[in-house]
Amino acid sequence: YTPTNGKFSGQQSYGVRSFENFMDACTEVNAGRKAVGEYNDGSIASVDTTLKGTAILEAGRRSLDADGQPMDIVYGEDGEPTGIEPHVF
Repeated sequence: YTPTNGKFSGQQSYGVRSFENFMDACTEVNAGRKAVGEYNDGSIASVDTTLKGTAILEAGRRSLDADGQPMDIVYGEDGEPTGIEPHVF
């Protein structure tokens, strides 16, 4: 970001706002005003809201590490990823 009058001017950027929202959520949870599960609605990044995307990225990384070996994401009965395995043809 281009500084404004020599000062940081990215306060409204995505990363800064996301971090601010996360810190606000931590404050609410620590104060007992909200429960962690109340943030699984997508309002902030949480384990529940990012698990599937993370599994896709990890499967891609493992595929690259294995010279392009296709990977299968294994899902549990609840539809959540539980593991990653090399694809068997």
